[in-house]
Amino acid sequence: MPFAFTLSPEELGGTPSTICTHHPYTVGTAVIGVSALAMGLGNWLVRPTTMVERVMAVAGGLLLFYATTVTDIIGLSLFGAAITLHLFLKN
Repeated sequence: MPFAFTLSPEELGGTPSTICTHHPYTVGTAVIGVSALAMGLGNWLVRPTTMVERVMAVAGGLLLFYATTVTDIIGLSLFGAAITLHLFLKN
């Protein structure tokens, strides 16, 4: 996960005040991204996941590692949709 901080434009070349402001946000999105990757690559949440759920979770997790607002919104949306599909649609 340490490379997630090198991918964040806000963390590169910033002043200490901007780094302290964006650091918790970057860590938070990276943690959610790791959770999304764990769901997708581990093939499990509450029960085994479907291929669609796995693809959505992995794509969302990878997008969450690149900490920009646009990729975070798309990544969270994909991961949220994968969780919603998993929890509310029975196999």
